[in-house]
Amino acid sequence: GRTVLRIEGRQAEWVLAKLFAVDFSRDAFPVGDAVSTAHHDVFAQVQRVADCAFDLYVFRSFARSFFTALCHAAEETGYEVL
Repeated sequence: GRTVLRIEGRQAEWVLAKLFAVDFSRDAFPVGDAVSTAHHDVFAQVQRVADCAFDLYVFRSFARSFFTALCHAAEETGYEVL
């Protein structure tokens, strides 16, 4: 099984770029596009679902540790977990 995490906001591209070697700019990664990638040993599928929103699909067994890594990457932005 997989868990879906959503990241959205003006700095979502920047936060994701800290974790993945992918160009998340709107020109290179338009709405509807998806990519399979990895952060260390955690594989993820990333899909842009809106201009400033991405869904990240990770294996359920890695979801908690990946969520922690995502929060650390977003600390500078003043993120909010909903």
